[in-house]
Amino acid sequence: MGPRKPLNAGLLLGVTDLIIVAVYRGSLDVLLAGLLYLMVANFLCFLGMILAAISRRNGTTIYRENASLSDKFRSQMLVLVAWQLTVIGILEISASDISGSHIPFMIDYCLVGWFFLGSYRLVSIADSSNQDGGYIPLSFFGRPRTRRLVFVMYTVFCALLPLIITSIAYSFQETPRPNAFRHPQLCLLMTAITSAMAAGFLFERYHRSVKDGARGTKVLIVTLCLLAFAAVIQTIFAYGIYIYILSGVALISGAYAVFCLWRIGEGTPAKGAKASAY
Repeated sequence: MGPRKPLNAGLLLGVTDLIIVAVYRGSLDVLLAGLLYLMVANFLCFLGMILAAISRRNGTTIYRENASLSDKFRSQMLVLVAWQLTVIGILEISASDISGSHIPFMIDYCLVGWFFLGSYRLVSIADSSNQDGGYIPLSFFGRPRTRRLVFVMYTVFCALLPLIITSIAYSFQETPRPNAFRHPQLCLLMTAITSAMAAGFLFERYHRSVKDGARGTKVLIVTLCLLAFAAVIQTIFAYGIYIYILSGVALISGAYAVFCLWRIGEGTPAKGAKASAY
């Protein structure tokens, strides 16, 4: 992803948020369910676009310098996390819209796919050789594998696919579906699982090297403030504790991704580091 793509992705995110606000302009109580996540997403996206513009302005002659690499990876990471928060916000709005008259359910599942692609890209950044320590593969059944490959196998085949199959099975039964398998809530559940899986792979890669306690404290404080504000909104409008927990898991996972990947590109590849491969 070059410096131009985060700019385009950021513009698309802004247009998407404007469309959502326009669609729900007459249902303020429903819009408030995910408005907080949309606002935070726009802030992170704006920051990522600034870093992308700085990286682009530096030019190709010094694009491989550490500072430019840092701006490049940080802009990608911020825009990806911003899109994930946008998906969470839209799904919260969809889950809070009892009438279901605004967002078709197929769009919810498309958003889950988009969220998964963002998580996949975050994990693939952790496999980059252009970072301090270089490319460090996982040992999977005794063979070195990229994290993104293992992430896809565990997330899709061990988590998401069983949920989808169970949901399809409920559609052929006369018994009512449990709340967790109704499509907006199910989509939120799948995004929470996906984000938690991605955070787990990032933890495995960086838990020994990330030791910046000051930055970690700041990220923790901001995350707790956002969760507290979301809890206040949830209490006032009674959106449901289940939706709050799922979106909170995704928010915490996104915050951890920001904490870990912020340091990407600040060092040079380890001597003899190899490019990542499946």
